[in-house]
Amino acid sequence: MTGAASLVAIPEMMPIALRATGVSLIYAIGATLFGGTTQFVITWLIDIFGAVAPAYYVVATSIISLIAMFMMPETRNFDVKR
Repeated sequence: MTGAASLVAIPEMMPIALRATGVSLIYAIGATLFGGTTQFVITWLIDIFGAVAPAYYVVATSIISLIAMFMMPETRNFDVKR
């Protein structure tokens, strides 16, 4: 859902020499934490909350993403080629 925005915003926060490493590390950690555990978490949530659990999970992760997005620094007036 946020692929295009993250591919632009995240590299802008890093120096050029570290952009590829930084983006790949962030992607790998996110894929491991959320992609690797989602099946188990959703199964557990369905047992507790019923069939609406996947919706709760999507809402919770969306709220976390929005908070992280608003905490990102503005790069509009910065030289992103540093």
